Amino acid sequence: MRLLSLAVFAAFLIQAAQSPTQQQRPKATIEGTVSRFGGGPPLQGARVTLSRRGGQTLPAPTIGTPPPSQPLTAGTPSGARGTPPPPIAPMMTDDKGRFSFQADEGIYSVDVEANGYVRQPYGQRYAGGPGLPVTLTSGQTTKEINVSLMPAATVSGRIRDTADQPLVGVTVQLLRYAYDYAGQRTYQPVGSTQTNDRGEYRMFWVTPGRYFLLAGRPTTGLNPLIEVMEASLLGGVTAAGNPAPAPFGFAFYPGVMDIATAQTLDLQPGADVQAIDLALVTKPSTFSIRGKLVDSKTGQAPRRASVLVMTQTPGGNRNSGILGDIPNQNYDAATGTFEIRGLAPGAYTVVAVTQDLLVGPRVGPPQQSSGTLAAAISSSDVEGLVISLAPAAPIAGRLRVEGQLPQPITMDRIRITLFPTAANPMRPPSGTSTSSAQVTADGSFRFENVAPGDYRIEVTGLGLPGRFAGTGFVREARFDGTDVLNNPLRFAGSASGLLEIVLTIGGGQITGTLTDVRSQPVPSTRVVLVPDRLRSRPDLYRTATTDANGRFSLAAVAPGDYRIFAWESMEEFGWFDPDAILRSENRGRGIHVAETSSESADARLIPADGAR
Repeated sequence: MRLLSLAVFAAFLIQAAQSPTQQQRPKATIEGTVSRFGGGPPLQGARVTLSRRGGQTLPAPTIGTPPPSQPLTAGTPSGARGTPPPPIAPMMTDDKGRFSFQADEGIYSVDVEANGYVRQPYGQRYAGGPGLPVTLTSGQTTKEINVSLMPAATVSGRIRDTADQPLVGVTVQLLRYAYDYAGQRTYQPVGSTQTNDRGEYRMFWVTPGRYFLLAGRPTTGLNPLIEVMEASLLGGVTAAGNPAPAPFGFAFYPGVMDIATAQTLDLQPGADVQAIDLALVTKPSTFSIRGKLVDSKTGQAPRRASVLVMTQTPGGNRNSGILGDIPNQNYDAATGTFEIRGLAPGAYTVVAVTQDLLVGPRVGPPQQSSGTLAAAISSSDVEGLVISLAPAAPIAGRLRVEGQLPQPITMDRIRITLFPTAANPMRPPSGTSTSSAQVTADGSFRFENVAPGDYRIEVTGLGLPGRFAGTGFVREARFDGTDVLNNPLRFAGSASGLLEIVLTIGGGQITGTLTDVRSQPVPSTRVVLVPDRLRSRPDLYRTATTDANGRFSLAAVAPGDYRIFAWESMEEFGWFDPDAILRSENRGRGIHVAETSSESADARLIPADGAR
């Protein structure tokens, strides 16, 4: 009995002497509230989700050292070495809008959503932007994680024909314009619905903002079979077994066919905008585009070709049709002429594509030739177009690097990419690698099968996403001796010279602190460096996010004059919008950057109303 007691006592001493890493650590607590935007009341029943960011956790402390202030980039929660943490069940806010979680220490995101409101990550500063991370420490309570939800908007109306009869199954879209990372303006559909048997439509839970409303869809002169298939996918409803075909015809609110003359809808938080009605001409006057095709190599009409149009009307199916070695009824090989019927007034791009069949010992994909031509229809047919089809061809080039590539980066990890500009409707031939070329160890590269058109050059690699921001900048790019860094690369289908690119490692650097109107530092906010000139060059822009103390750093800046902006509310790539920059021009901080200079420049936050 005495031996048993000694054994139990010894086991107790061993357990007491064990490291804290072998014991269960206390949970962390996070508390907060959800309320209505603008100082409104608390929201009951909002769904709150706590999710771990990338599996990041704080490491368990060792004896005699305090908990670390920075998380590891990878790890597992204490007490679960090698085991991924279980998901945390979402919770609903109580009648006072409160929520509370217990979780292992680590870095988390908090996301909140509720019926009738715009989804909101904690700390999000602009639509579509990231939320702030929340760091939880074992045994401690993190409070004041408060989120305000913006009420969503609703828009409704009625679509009818010119005889005031309801139109059933008409697709209604909300479009908004935005900019992509290349600085090109695009119109994006953000919501769609169809009219019911009364011709009524209603779109709800719309994020507040400025929109265009489009009813119907533009025609694109497709093959009849494709036209029928597309109509069945994009329009038409079926109720009780009785189908209602979707009518053709389209209009932007308040009843125009050109988005340039359309009226925008400014949807405010919680707005219920009604009676946005439109009358469609269901059998509008349509016109034709006619012309002929010429093979640039032979001067003769191609034996087979596919001819289609791409509508430039926002909201239309711009890439309608099938390009490639599929003839369609638009082209008559016997005469070398084409005719595309049934087109409503508007702007189009006519695209013609043909492929050479494999003959003899030649292997690999068939060679594709293409040609494009813009055409605008107003109130009559377009006649006499001549489209010359030029073959896709290679472009050879060489990259020269000024400075030392950072280790362990090598030349063969760099890629050169050609992106079609907004004026170039063509895309690389399907199944081929025509838009990207890998640099070899000696700096040479080669694009295969580049279709004629206008392109923009981008240099990527060095293990970094996107451009060389933070590492270097493109100093020069010339094609056949012509500057293609500040101008598009215009490729006609053949070239005798090289695409020569000079990449400079290094550049200027800017550091500073972002403060608000109270001169307080602003954390986790994006700072944007915008060139004073050459604003069409996206590679000159630089962005950074401020740290917890409002500090920011912009590196690898090309020499030149710039302005520093930091908006409280600016959507992704909104800084490419000339109107947005013009409204904020005098709120930015001007700065000149030399090639190797290190500048210090503080910035002031532009309030949300200053970006509108």
